[in-house]
Amino acid sequence: MRKHYYGYNIVASGFLIQAVCLGAMFTYGVFFKVFQEEFGWSRAVISGASSLNFFCLFSIVAELFGTDAHGALFGLVWFSGAVGGSIGPWLAGFVFDKTDSYRLAFMILLMLALTGLGLVVCLRPLNRTRPGP
Repeated sequence: MRKHYYGYNIVASGFLIQAVCLGAMFTYGVFFKVFQEEFGWSRAVISGASSLNFFCLFSIVAELFGTDAHGALFGLVWFSGAVGGSIGPWLAGFVFDKTDSYRLAFMILLMLALTGLGLVVCLRPLNRTRPGP
């Protein structure tokens, strides 16, 4: 029996994290007034939370996976963000149609984001030994 390759776990968790994070980041403008009305958040808090996620993304990917395949990894990151960005608003609209509130959709998004955060915390940088000169 073949040994399980844990690199697939990293790819799957990265896909989940980015689908949630980038999907939320690129669709928050659609729900901007809803965020303000539902939670009482200011424009600065909403924009700051979205921007912070984006800027942290670059350094986390480089630190955990190195820069050898940085372009390929970011291709996966942006693809998963596109998937999340296209599915997220549709699902949020479906939840709104059923419950007449966005609160449940936001709570589901929060739970997915916390799951992604837990997966990121569990990741460890790759141990690469480079041959000497």
